[in-house]
Amino acid sequence: MALRTTIILSVIALFFQQFYGFSEFGVDFLLILVVLKGIRTTPANAVVYGGVIGFFQDALSSSWIGPNMVAKILISFLVSLLKKNFYREKIWTQTLLISITMFFQQIIILIILNLCSRQNKIFSISLIFKPTIMTSIVGALICFVVVQFRHRHYDPATA
Repeated sequence: MALRTTIILSVIALFFQQFYGFSEFGVDFLLILVVLKGIRTTPANAVVYGGVIGFFQDALSSSWIGPNMVAKILISFLVSLLKKNFYREKIWTQTLLISITMFFQQIIILIILNLCSRQNKIFSISLIFKPTIMTSIVGALICFVVVQFRHRHYDPATA
């Protein structure tokens, strides 16, 4: 059941992120899913999930395959390792983790694009901070729903 739900949410987020009007906001739903999946699974499973999501995100985007896949693999692996020392089932820790990983992802993507670009170097503050802020805001809302659901669903007092 959980695997089917994860696949369905991933496919919906993948196609929703490609909408023209929505992509202007810079919210990366797939990063939020990768972070939330990575903190609840083993590093090997997190890497596979991050790689598959990153590959499909690159395949559906107008860019070439590679930057999102590499970033999502690294992020999913790091999040899965950090969960033992850092993660708590709280909204603020999940939101902080989403904010840090989004910033890290944007830096990785800019580095990869600058290394592989034959044109002038690409750098813009808006390419880093706008997606980080917007993804953090939306991530906080999603984390609120996830934490409330998990507390209500898994709390023996409310069963």
